[in-house]
Amino acid sequence: MEPIELSTDLNELKDIEYYRTKVKGKFLYEKEFLIGPRSLILNGEAINEKGGGIFSPKAGSGYYVITPFRLEDRDITIMVNRGWIPRSDRSTFKMEKKITDPIEIIGIIRATKKRPPFVPNNAPGKGVWHFRDLDAMAKVAEAVPVCIELLAGYGAPQGPVGGQTKVTLRNEHSNYMITWYSLSACTSYM
Repeated sequence: MEPIELSTDLNELKDIEYYRTKVKGKFLYEKEFLIGPRSLILNGEAINEKGGGIFSPKAGSGYYVITPFRLEDRDITIMVNRGWIPRSDRSTFKMEKKITDPIEIIGIIRATKKRPPFVPNNAPGKGVWHFRDLDAMAKVAEAVPVCIELLAGYGAPQGPVGGQTKVTLRNEHSNYMITWYSLSACTSYM
């Protein structure tokens, strides 16, 4: 679909998660932070950067870089997931080449996420984020609780790897068909 305009009504954003949106503005790098650890996603599939395996499970582990983004046409700041960086770049990611001019970006609208089971709580005071809690993130970034994830190709050339949204829809139709036809055959035989 073509990108839609970002709505000013925050309640409306809950109903349009995964829609593409286009916004123009400037990144505010001084308040950016990391969420992780996360796997790298390329072409919709999580990959292991160095091959990994049983003895090196964290080889493809890294972080998402969340940067506040000041909109040009409105007086609000939103948060943008600029993409994935490897674990080894955690301490040097702030030294990358920054985009200081206004830029138009296209991303996917994302909603807040409940803490998954077995995942530690976020610790905003320490700068430790494990999952996307938009309300808490917005307080730290001094932004509204709106987050978009950049599509691949809209970040800095040497910056984080964009396009980190993974959408997987289950297709269980064949399993259902086998189950119900088997049950039907069994009951017919009986």
